Amino acid sequence: GAFLKPELDFAFAAQLIRSRHVSERRLRQMLKGWTSFGDVSLHEFLQQQNFLSAERLSDVEAETRRFLQSIELHQTSGYKAVFKAAKDIK
Repeated sequence: GAFLKPELDFAFAAQLIRSRHVSERRLRQMLKGWTSFGDVSLHEFLQQQNFLSAERLSDVEAETRRFLQSIELHQTSGYKAVFKAAKDIK
């Protein structure tokens, strides 16, 4: 899906913590040198800082995208069901 950078960054940070690749405290320390309002994604920033291996960061990125796509799919199917139910009422 077409996710906004802040959505990807937030989900990426959550996935890093959830997958136990990093503690919340350690991630907070790293985030002091980064802003979500800039052009550099959290993934790119952490890669530039050699925070984790490029392979590990890519794995987390893939997990993040799968998670966001599952949410998007669930929302879309939910909207379709509501739309169909509303249409059936008429």
